[in-house]
Amino acid sequence: MQAIAYETPKTFIPEVLHVDILQAVSRDHSCPPRRVVERLLPSYTERVIRSGIRNLLVQGYLAEDMPGGGIVLRLTSKGRILLQKEGAA
Repeated sequence: MQAIAYETPKTFIPEVLHVDILQAVSRDHSCPPRRVVERLLPSYTERVIRSGIRNLLVQGYLAEDMPGGGIVLRLTSKGRILLQKEGAA
């Protein structure tokens, strides 16, 4: 029998891009990824924005819904807390 290896959890340190994405999603209570990309395009490339969205989904700061066939992003409670912390900093 193999011993169980426990890893210490890695702390997620948000970048400016992550905060910008969360703010874009929070403006609408839910919005498609395309709208987030459109809002942030002058500052970032589409590839970087979509990668940031994926990171936030994996970390649990964003969630995906599919009402009516299209993907819609929404903030999770972790995402709201992160935005509050960044706003206070």
